[in-house]
Amino acid sequence: MTCPSGMDKCMRTWAKVNDVTAVVNSCSNEATCKSNEDAKCDGKCAVGCCDTDLCNVGSPVSFSVFLMTVCSALGLVLLK
Repeated sequence: MTCPSGMDKCMRTWAKVNDVTAVVNSCSNEATCKSNEDAKCDGKCAVGCCDTDLCNVGSPVSFSVFLMTVCSALGLVLLK
């Protein structure tokens, strides 16, 4: 995908809830990547960012922006 201006990172968000695993690929920026990568969630979620072409391809599962928003919100709640 081509990311909009200001979004210079590819972000992959992974979460596992009740034995269901979700992976979301999206565009991001350095600050958002850093804050999400530092989130603590007891090993049930993770965020990884990269900045080269096709660096986060290969996920067999993709979900909506809604799920990515939920995962991001969960990460921010867990930071508190």
